[in-house]
Amino acid sequence: MANGHEIVALANLYTSEEREIDSYMYQTVGQDVIQLFEKAMNVPLYREVIIGKSIDQSLTYHETLNDETEDLYRLLKRIQKLHPDVKAVSIGAILSNYQRTRVENVCKRLNLISLAYLWNRDQKDLLEEMISQNLHAIIIKVSTFGLDKSHLGKSLIEIKEHLFKINKLYDINLCGEGGEYETLVLDCPIFQKKIKILKSEIVDHFPGVSYLKFNAKIEEKSFVDTNWKKRFVLPNQLGKKYEQLKKYLDEFQDEEYDKTPIIPTISIKNKSDEIFMNSSKLKNLIAIGGIDLHLESTDLPAYTLEEEFHFCMNKLKSYLKSYILDLCDIVFFELILKKMDYIPLIDTLYSQYFNFPKPPPRICINCSNLKFGRLQISVLADPSHNKRSVVYVQSQNYWIPANTGFYSHAFIHEDIVFIAGQIGIIPSTLSLPYPKLFSSEVAFSLQNLERIFESLEIFNISCIAFISNKSHVSATNKAWKYSSLCNDNCLIVLVNDLSYGALIEWHLIGKKKQKIVKNNFWSILHSTLKNFENCKSLKTMFEVLLKPFKEKGSNNKILSSTIYYNSKVFEEIESLETVSKAIFNIIYIILGYSIEAHCISTNGIWVNGETAIPILIAMKIIYSVS
Repeated sequence: MANGHEIVALANLYTSEEREIDSYMYQTVGQDVIQLFEKAMNVPLYREVIIGKSIDQSLTYHETLNDETEDLYRLLKRIQKLHPDVKAVSIGAILSNYQRTRVENVCKRLNLISLAYLWNRDQKDLLEEMISQNLHAIIIKVSTFGLDKSHLGKSLIEIKEHLFKINKLYDINLCGEGGEYETLVLDCPIFQKKIKILKSEIVDHFPGVSYLKFNAKIEEKSFVDTNWKKRFVLPNQLGKKYEQLKKYLDEFQDEEYDKTPIIPTISIKNKSDEIFMNSSKLKNLIAIGGIDLHLESTDLPAYTLEEEFHFCMNKLKSYLKSYILDLCDIVFFELILKKMDYIPLIDTLYSQYFNFPKPPPRICINCSNLKFGRLQISVLADPSHNKRSVVYVQSQNYWIPANTGFYSHAFIHEDIVFIAGQIGIIPSTLSLPYPKLFSSEVAFSLQNLERIFESLEIFNISCIAFISNKSHVSATNKAWKYSSLCNDNCLIVLVNDLSYGALIEWHLIGKKKQKIVKNNFWSILHSTLKNFENCKSLKTMFEVLLKPFKEKGSNNKILSSTIYYNSKVFEEIESLETVSKAIFNIIYIILGYSIEAHCISTNGIWVNGETAIPILIAMKIIYSVS
């Protein structure tokens, strides 16, 4: 409610059995008091009996007949019919991916928003916050070391210090998120009346597990606090670390970057015998790139953006099919757009192809000199059909921005982790900060990324920061050095525009911290060219760029490369495709084998350091280490 929502209905699932049932999804202890909540809150309550079982116990839920999750679907669908103005469902999940993903699945099917404002909150802060906001809840079930039947009936404020103590001893969840205890709210600021326990009895459920059964009634409150929202303090959107970064950047005087070196024009001659491939395979990854509206005939009618996207997606599906793969095997999706205002329509079309559990992460990049059409697609896919592991939060929360656009936050492939492009969205509102400040967007975007990295226990091996204003180069460099994700592997790329008008977007790739017991693993290399000294031709240029990779060992092999170049380098070349084909063939000659390579024209590139250093060309190389 403090976030601007209005409660229009309450929903509860209960058991018809006499005893508490140990459901993976629902709390049934205390259900004999639930009907009183309708009068306490003056909000209609709707209930359904739990008839299903925990049939699909996987972390990512799929619609399953007779599963207990379908009971929730049935209940919410009934409420929707009675209250067509319902837009969202609020849940109390803090750490349980099992519960959160099931509610998200149901909400998605009913076109509802899932609100999980407690998700990944610090449990000590959350417990103290609930107590400070006059939430009177009592312990009604215990099921862990350090808690026994003597603690039943105690309020949170009475048991708080004991919870802190056993948290240190046994590492229990302070808010009972692991089932250590269950609670019942008797009063809180949004209650118009309170619940009074008349009689209770202890039920020994299992050894070490006990709960309370009640008789209770509604009781008038001597005072109803109608101004609680004015005093309610919402959690800080930015942690202290990134508040400090924002403050520093607010005071930071950015430098103008007019230090771009002299750029001679490189000529490229088209050859009729070009060897150009859109894909390459190496171990458990396949790279497919450069998919665009390249038609054999120029007599075909003009395509709308919608038709062009479907054309490219069908082309992609055809490539995947040649490897006996489908869209669900993609681990990373890169979309290059001529104009970023295409994104709202693209998102709608995109959902038609990736409306399945664990979709790949995605990044959208602006490039204005696409020859064939308005978009280009490149992907990485996994031919091994291994079990997919992702971070995919669809509920609105305070932790990281929910991904509602059918792409995951991160995809874990063996020892490498692909991260979706991150702009500075505020998680709880899913909007960019207002007023529009570079410092705010940098702080939120880096905080969002850091939280993803911490949750996966990975470190950064590749970073590209896309910006749309040249005056932000130095501030981006400073912000990256401040971040705990920082290493000496960050490119700053200047483009015309970014997703949803953002001022900065980060594209990171991470790596697992623990050692992988395998002979092979993946890595990323950024190779850069600061000037054209001793580069008399395109071939000598890429010999210089590929030298750092070759020095890493003769057994290493490149799967894919994205080449970012200053547009002035090839300004006499009429299209990006011509540049891509020429570079592909040069790389083939130098390496002696084919890789997937595609180019992105930029307005400028810098590499991080004590000061940002302007460069002419950068290669992001994904390679396998043997």
